[in-house]
Amino acid sequence: MTRRRFILISLVLATFAGAVAFAQRGPRGFSGRGRSYNQEQSVLPTWENDKQMPHDAFSFVRIKYNTG
Repeated sequence: MTRRRFILISLVLATFAGAVAFAQRGPRGFSGRGRSYNQEQSVLPTWENDKQMPHDAFSFVRIKYNTG
């Protein structure tokens, strides 16, 4: 009975470790090349702020950095 329990726990841990390792590859995959870049999809929308509420605005920021 303990041998079966040991095998079961080992399989569960191996499956969990494999899932964590697979999840760490990120959106670029293992190759690191990333997705293809499309110029038309990178157009950002623009709009005017409300004149009655000039301080009611929200700014978006994207920080991109390399690790390593």
